[in-house]
Amino acid sequence: MPQSPTSTDLTDMAIAPLTAAVAHATAQLASIRAALPNPTRLTTAERKHTGGRLKNGESAVLQTVAAVAADPTYAPLVKSLADRDFGTDPAAFEPALLQERLQRVDALAPLAAALEGLGQDLADTILDLQELSAQPLRDAYAILKSVSNSDPTLRARIKDVIDFYAKIAQAAAETRKAKKAAAKAPAAKA
Repeated sequence: MPQSPTSTDLTDMAIAPLTAAVAHATAQLASIRAALPNPTRLTTAERKHTGGRLKNGESAVLQTVAAVAADPTYAPLVKSLADRDFGTDPAAFEPALLQERLQRVDALAPLAAALEGLGQDLADTILDLQELSAQPLRDAYAILKSVSNSDPTLRARIKDVIDFYAKIAQAAAETRKAKKAAAKAPAAKA
């Protein structure tokens, strides 16, 4: 839905203030990265298959488990887990270290959620702007390309556009050809 010219919505914010705001936000993100050095980066597969997802409230109850496991009365019961805590002492179960890790989770989670939400909002804004812009301009391109067949000046002005869409069409044709060949290959062997 189109916004009024005076709106402060990102979809119709003036380019100069938008560019300045993006530069400022990018600098702030660099500052955040500097303040929180070397975050873990998982692969897509690692992220998909991690056992590290906690249920809502689970960090707090696991920290209770860590406190109980640290109690000398109960520590012998969990000593056999010494090699599973990824700690510094392979011969000792280190519940304080595990509790500290969960406290880091609790400290980082609100920021991660805020940045994830912001990232999704920005991605959605980009998709919205693309949707509002792309199809009318693709329609304009179709008209201009058609006219360019008889107008060399116009053809020269949109040459890069024609080349861009020609490369996409060529790649799509090659993909279709490869899929068709792959579909026929097993049938030929049978």
